Amino acid sequence: MTRCAACGVTGALGFQRVRGGQHFCPPCLSARRRKRRTQWWIFDVALVALILSFGGGSDFLALESAFLGVGLVGIVAHELGHALVGAALGFRVLTISVGAGPSLLQIRRRQWSFELHLLPVGGFVRIASPHRRAYRVRNWLVVLAGPMANVFVAWLALEMLPALGASDTVTWDAVFGQVVIAAINLLPLRVTTARGVQSSDGQQLLDIPRLTAAQIDERVAAFGEAVRTEQVRRAESDPAAVLAATHGALTADVVGISAVHHVLALANSGRMDDALSTARELLRTKPAPPEIRVNLLNAIAWWIAVLDRREDEAEAESASHEAISLAPWSAPFQGTRGAVLAWRGVDLQQAIAWLESAGKGLRQPQYRGAGDIPKMVAHDQAFLALAHVRRGDLYSGRMALQAASRGDSSFPVVSRVERLLAEAGVEPFPTHSGAVPTAT
Repeated sequence: MTRCAACGVTGALGFQRVRGGQHFCPPCLSARRRKRRTQWWIFDVALVALILSFGGGSDFLALESAFLGVGLVGIVAHELGHALVGAALGFRVLTISVGAGPSLLQIRRRQWSFELHLLPVGGFVRIASPHRRAYRVRNWLVVLAGPMANVFVAWLALEMLPALGASDTVTWDAVFGQVVIAAINLLPLRVTTARGVQSSDGQQLLDIPRLTAAQIDERVAAFGEAVRTEQVRRAESDPAAVLAATHGALTADVVGISAVHHVLALANSGRMDDALSTARELLRTKPAPPEIRVNLLNAIAWWIAVLDRREDEAEAESASHEAISLAPWSAPFQGTRGAVLAWRGVDLQQAIAWLESAGKGLRQPQYRGAGDIPKMVAHDQAFLALAHVRRGDLYSGRMALQAASRGDSSFPVVSRVERLLAEAGVEPFPTHSGAVPTAT
């Protein structure tokens, strides 16, 4: 088990080690990154204000614009270098992403997509190989192609800008900018990002020749999974498109994340019974990495509670307990644990605590784009209403039920809570008088 250095929560999955040896759970790591980004923005604004106060405004803004332009050109050239050489050497190019922050432009084709983000800082290319032939050499050349593209752009700038009438200062600034980008990428570094620990081009150039045969086989075997995952990302929230993209995941030798997307799409398309049986079958018949297994366990526990399968109560309890023990920081897992306890009618105070924590967690930035968050919050509110009503707190139960109905009135647990309130002689929603309801 690993302990978060910030909040103290312990678990086995999802923790990341940062410089200095400390480990952080994903919510605390996200908060740490937001704090650092805020500090850098404050520093940047203060620096701009200081320079403008000394009368260097126009020159500084021109220099800043030139820097951003050179950076954007350099990043685009760098990532295109990886992608073009990768495609020429037999890799499947799945995604080319330039910049960071909010998305400005997305171009999607049948087999690949291009994304441009607001801040011209960094980028990545997602590629996969369907075969292992000369894998080390091909991969090494793909990685080297990025910095070499920046060197090529520097040479073009040196040759073409003077002919276009650019001053020596502008020419050498452009050349210097491209050389700096190439040099930074060639430094052997490992950096913690939102996508996990990432190796720089320089670090990969050192690591690739040392790849074992087993590691190469693992990368090649992941080709189909990588393609399916990218198709799921493009399908966004369309269950039919996700099902079509991930159908092949059910026949893979190892359960991958696209299989999780498949069973979730089954549930989202109204086939929750099929989703439950498919998830059970996957766990019973195939090996699954811990992070995949825990997601399937969490889904199984949630669907049993939603479907009110009393005969499977022990399975739901076991699955939700294992999931929350491995990843107690996960807001969806907190919601499921609270839902199972509320459904079973045991430890209701703890159920309320889990569900309230899940509601707050799902609103955090790290869960943006993770699905229909308002509907997930509404479903947790329905189980929160169930827990309150079973504890005898009818007023809090009705308030939570009202929030759940606004989010998804068709959710089965909503009608269950309404029946419980009706049996207690209480109307489902608060009256305008604001009186605290009591059972008749």
